[in-house]
Amino acid sequence: MGKLEAVLSDRSSVRSGSARLVPLLACVDAAHAEELQHRQETFHDRAQLTRPLMRLMDDDGWQRRLTTLGVELAEANRAWRSIGLAPVHNGAAHARQFAHWLQLNRARLVDHVRDAFISAYRAGSVLEAYVRLRELPELENAPEWLDI
Repeated sequence: MGKLEAVLSDRSSVRSGSARLVPLLACVDAAHAEELQHRQETFHDRAQLTRPLMRLMDDDGWQRRLTTLGVELAEANRAWRSIGLAPVHNGAAHARQFAHWLQLNRARLVDHVRDAFISAYRAGSVLEAYVRLRELPELENAPEWLDI
């Protein structure tokens, strides 16, 4: 029984390794990634993989993996989508970067809003829209930017 568990555990490890390899390989060669994806059940020997790819598979950081491969996140996500895998995004980091950018550029952006309303101010018009817009209410990070 112990030997059977060891064999099953090893096969599970191999399948897990190949499942982790598929997204990496898709960045470089989508056709081979798709082939590996279909052959996972018959993939028996981790030694069949090259050592550099094995090291990449064992790294849990997608950014480090992609950097090592020289692949941009947008390119990786396109490749992953092409073989039916979900894209990878770091939404929390992206939100922090956008908040930082907004903090650095807030004064300049508010100046642009103010400039747009200067003629309304001089004409004595109601400035309700200006009061709302100077808070930059519609500025938020866009979901399509997550691939950038």
